[in-house]
Amino acid sequence: MRKGNIVRRVCLLIFLATLVLPLGSEAWGQQKPSVATSSIGAKVENVTLDQSGHQATITIRNLSDKEITAFDLIVKTEPEGKEPSLSDVSYSLKDFLPGITAGLIQGILPGKSFDEVVSVRSRNVTIDLDLVVFGDASAEFVNDDMLAQVMAERKAIMDANNQTKDIIRNASSKEEAIDKLTRLWEESKETHPLMTTNLENHLYNLKNQKGNSQAEEQQKMMDYANRKEKEGQFVALHCDLHRRAQ
Repeated sequence: MRKGNIVRRVCLLIFLATLVLPLGSEAWGQQKPSVATSSIGAKVENVTLDQSGHQATITIRNLSDKEITAFDLIVKTEPEGKEPSLSDVSYSLKDFLPGITAGLIQGILPGKSFDEVVSVRSRNVTIDLDLVVFGDASAEFVNDDMLAQVMAERKAIMDANNQTKDIIRNASSKEEAIDKLTRLWEESKETHPLMTTNLENHLYNLKNQKGNSQAEEQQKMMDYANRKEKEGQFVALHCDLHRRAQ
């Protein structure tokens, strides 16, 4: 009877140890990062951790016939020293549209892949996509909030472009345009914070435009306004996103 109690106690201690020690701890060996199996127009093809285990390089493959202009990753980590049931969740949103609009980059073309680097807290990590946005303004998603965020941020880019364009065209001088744009930038911090960074960039560009004469400076301002109008029109085509037909 005494021997049976000892055996039961040993079994109980082993069971409790499996609950306390995370699977990625050295006691159980290193656990490889996990790739979720869901696929929404793209897939997480591979996850590679650096030696420290604090950075993950995530390879995303475009499975569709459209260019991907944005995606969101959901990163679930299980920090060492915590029970397996306690997971931390973070999100990593990547929107290529600003760079595409400026002609600097492309999105993820059909069949191609893209590597995104994110910070992680543990080697026990599961990574998946919860939003993919395509070049025809369609989207596949399971995260409504992130879809709304992409639309709001893109609309802020469009609004900042349009308001900057209007200020320049209605100003009688560069000084007046800078003054009005500065006031709009300051007001946006309270009224429209998503626009603030975009307006700050326009203000910087306007201040640093140089010309050999006042007429040349004025022409450069008008050229800038024309570019912002075209970019605003392009972004407008990608603001109102809709669910992609299956």
